[in-house]
Amino acid sequence: MSERTVLATITCSITRHPGVGRFGRQGANLELKGVSRQRPGSVLPSSGSRTKATGGGALTLSPDYRGCPSCVVRCTQCHQLACWDSERPIFECPLCGLQAEVRGVLTEFSALDGG
Repeated sequence: MSERTVLATITCSITRHPGVGRFGRQGANLELKGVSRQRPGSVLPSSGSRTKATGGGALTLSPDYRGCPSCVVRCTQCHQLACWDSERPIFECPLCGLQAEVRGVLTEFSALDGG
């Protein structure tokens, strides 16, 4: 099966800097392969269609991925992806400010147009 690359914005929950995550299909899962950090104030492409990990799959980190973030979450209020330091008990969304416990498994997110 050929790998399709999916791109999505990921905002750092500590620095609030934007990034573009590169995901690849690994079986039913979408794995985060890398993140390209962007300059603060960068204009990123708009989000497009919702991308799903099918067949019971989830968004995971590639075993080869060694960078930040150590965990990716999707805010239940603004629906954007952000990194999360899993040692912190509460996630604070860097985009809308929602504070909440992290629960469940991430199975879909909005990809960038043209990703």
